[in-house]
Amino acid sequence: MQRLWHVLRGIGRLCLPAARGVYHPQQHSGVLLGVALPPDADLDDVSRRLWWRGLGLVERDGRVIAGADVTAAVQQRRLRRARGFVTQQLRDAGVRGAVKRWE
Repeated sequence: MQRLWHVLRGIGRLCLPAARGVYHPQQHSGVLLGVALPPDADLDDVSRRLWWRGLGLVERDGRVIAGADVTAAVQQRRLRRARGFVTQQLRDAGVRGAVKRWE
């Protein structure tokens, strides 16, 4: 029963971001919300912690950004709600820094 609960929680975590217009970032993502990581950050560890939260890593302007694609949230005028969600997920994953909009 506990294993079933764990699986259901995992599925919920993967579906919840999409309901807010938040998706895994891609190189071609239009609008990103995220934090620029320092050059000495362990990218494998950060990537693993972000994946379960519906977030990821992408390179923009020569910097590695930990965050999410929020293009859909911008189009649906739900950016404030998406920003709160992304900020909380980054904090839960142990990523610190100011959340910025990257286009």
